[in-house]
Amino acid sequence: MQQPSTNVPAYRFGGINMPVRSRPIWRVQSGSHSRWFWEEDDARQYAKARYDYDLDGVPFIQQLSDAEMLIRLNELESSFD
Repeated sequence: MQQPSTNVPAYRFGGINMPVRSRPIWRVQSGSHSRWFWEEDDARQYAKARYDYDLDGVPFIQQLSDAEMLIRLNELESSFD
């Protein structure tokens, strides 16, 4: 079995080491509407196609880490408890 490289953190799951790779997440937000994307170009294309700046205002495109995204998802899930 191949071991993960030393520069990638690994977590134990079910008796095996699972590598964890950080990857940026992109969020397009305007008002209360948000959409999430893996690639910055996809987020920018969506914002350009979806929003009319004169009517909707300028959407915010923000880069988040995958850890920040998981924190937000956990907060969302806990609001339904």
